[in-house]
Amino acid sequence: NLLELIDYQCFANNLIKHIFLPVSIRIICRQAFINNKIESIVFSPNLICIQDKAFANNKINHLSLSDNIRYIGKEAFMNNRIQNIIIPEKITKIKKRCFYNNFLEYIQLSKNIKNTLEKFVKFSV
Repeated sequence: NLLELIDYQCFANNLIKHIFLPVSIRIICRQAFINNKIESIVFSPNLICIQDKAFANNKINHLSLSDNIRYIGKEAFMNNRIQNIIIPEKITKIKKRCFYNNFLEYIQLSKNIKNTLEKFVKFSV
């Protein structure tokens, strides 16, 4: 069997700097990589779900999401260094404070987003 899910806090509270996810990964659970030193991530093209706080409290500065992703949970990328975001077309919902406390300069939204920009980037500088 191939690994399809990275479970709750599986790699939390470590010193991880870079992540390359295998193509089999479809779901990243809550807080899976919280509190690391992650600077870069290569997502699986089959990734469909990033749950709450999965990558919170890291050092991510560039974010390139998989085209197949459909859901990003609450505070998934809060407290990072993200400057630019392109939201893929298949995403329909992004939860509150998803990109809270980053360095956002540019956001390209999917036309399918059903919630407001203010709810997921509030207080980003």
